[in-house]
Amino acid sequence: MPFIHNVNLQGYKFIHVDTHKNAGGVGLYMKNCIDFIILNKLQIKNCDFETLWIEIKLKNKKYAVGVIYRHPDPNFKTFSEKLFGILHELNDKKYTYFVCGDFNINLMHYSKVKCVTDYVDTLHSLSCKFLVDKPTRITKYSTTLIDHIYTNDVKSSIVSGIIIDDFSDHLPIFAISKKNHHRKYILKEKLEKLMASMQNILLLIYNLG
Repeated sequence: MPFIHNVNLQGYKFIHVDTHKNAGGVGLYMKNCIDFIILNKLQIKNCDFETLWIEIKLKNKKYAVGVIYRHPDPNFKTFSEKLFGILHELNDKKYTYFVCGDFNINLMHYSKVKCVTDYVDTLHSLSCKFLVDKPTRITKYSTTLIDHIYTNDVKSSIVSGIIIDDFSDHLPIFAISKKNHHRKYILKEKLEKLMASMQNILLLIYNLG
């Protein structure tokens, strides 16, 4: 089963991992000018979740970017152990990393559901910072925070948030890292351009669906 329609974006390369189920899969758009390698040793082969990990080198520093889709109701313990093992390895190898995706773990259940509380506490112990703290899926019957972005980058100035858009039942999330510590905030027009680009992608996917 294919991941999604490959929306052609000029200047970007699309890389993806397909799912073996009726829905799912993960993908990334990478700028053509950015060199990267796929971290095959970190890929998890499991029918209950898909992962994609890449390495980027910028100014002699290694960054790892992971995209994850966890299918609803699979083995929570297996997924958690696999993810924690990868983050341990990235920390040991001195990577700065960003992890994002649809985890189907409702972080609004923190302190209410033990497995979620343990999951969040373990990520904190691994120096993970949570960049999205508001609901990302809102229906008539539920409000959940299941789309996440984690990072161990504590030195950069990071702007993150949620884009309010009704093309999907999940609200798009984003994070932008800035190394220039003298400018703590991204210019408003740059953020607006990012939001417009993401909305255009959503519109293209919606029209192709």
